[in-house]
Amino acid sequence: MSVGTKLREIRLAKNMSISEISGKSQLSQSFISQVERGLNNPSISSLRTICDVLEVPMFQLFADDENKGMIVRKNNRTKISYPGTNVVYELLSPSLSKSLEVVQINLNQGKESVARPSGRNGEEFVLVLKGKIEARLGLKSHILNKGDSIYYDSLIPHTFANTGKGTAEILVIAAPPTL
Repeated sequence: MSVGTKLREIRLAKNMSISEISGKSQLSQSFISQVERGLNNPSISSLRTICDVLEVPMFQLFADDENKGMIVRKNNRTKISYPGTNVVYELLSPSLSKSLEVVQINLNQGKESVARPSGRNGEEFVLVLKGKIEARLGLKSHILNKGDSIYYDSLIPHTFANTGKGTAEILVIAAPPTL
């Protein structure tokens, strides 16, 4: 079941209208409708806002009820983007209610994973699947090529930039989940 379909089911179960969600979230009715119908991929920020209005944890949208969270098919991955970026995060782990998350980040040439580096409690492992990236951890920068990996305490403010040609792809394993 898609994120949009789950949002719609939760909204209807709570007897809330799209108009009501829109008024409380400051998001347009058309945007919410498009998300529910799978016509728009919402940003993490928008999802958090909608979940706050619906009073449900965001991870509930990503739980796989059908297969108990074992398999994520490539064409069924949840895709998330941050506002102000063209970066797409593909959720590879079947559930965010577990102790870790696995995400593939696709970075266009010259783009960064996040606009402002930030840290959070936990740890992360990153593997470069394709291309060349610059891993910025605090005040240090590390150039990583295809096949290289880095492991770090995620309290350190961090971001990744595609410094190569073409699209770079990185695999991020984070514990606990960040989305």
